[in-house]
Amino acid sequence: MSNDKENDPVTRRARDIHPKGEAVHQGSSAETRIAQHGRPDEDHANEQKQTIIHPPSGVTTVHRGSSASAQPGSQADTHDRVTGWLVAIKGPGKGKARPIFEGKNSVGRDADQRIPLDFNDAEISRREHFFVTYEPKKREFHINDGVKTNLVYLKGEVVLGAAKQLAAGDEIEVGKTRLRFVPLCGPDFSWDDA
Repeated sequence: MSNDKENDPVTRRARDIHPKGEAVHQGSSAETRIAQHGRPDEDHANEQKQTIIHPPSGVTTVHRGSSASAQPGSQADTHDRVTGWLVAIKGPGKGKARPIFEGKNSVGRDADQRIPLDFNDAEISRREHFFVTYEPKKREFHINDGVKTNLVYLKGEVVLGAAKQLAAGDEIEVGKTRLRFVPLCGPDFSWDDA
């Protein structure tokens, strides 16, 4: 009797990433996670966007595109540049960091969020709890509240309505989690200059 788990899409994709059959242990430092991005109506009919994260080396690499183009080193390889990080300093995810990318980043618990806060904090909305935006022309970061009823706090003040600018070291509270904002890009650095 064949094992259905060996032929599911995630396992097949993991074999593509680890062709020698190396183990992929969920939750360990050798974790490879594949997260779907976008809704089917946003994508081309035969194309599914994915983010593939390889943290074992200590470096987060994010590849975007269809399954065929998601292989590192392929000509169709695309990636989002990291512009900063949200680092959990309090709560269930203490010590974990999540990259921030150019443009508007949705933040929530689900793996399909551009910034997934998958820290087992049930008080964080699954999708679009809040947004962090990096605007490359002005080299600024902003935070907006999300579309859910749960609140997000910046420096102890609730974020409602208009976007608020983020500064290095700002603390964001969401659910039981406190995050510290750590920018890479800003007045002194931009990927456009590199």
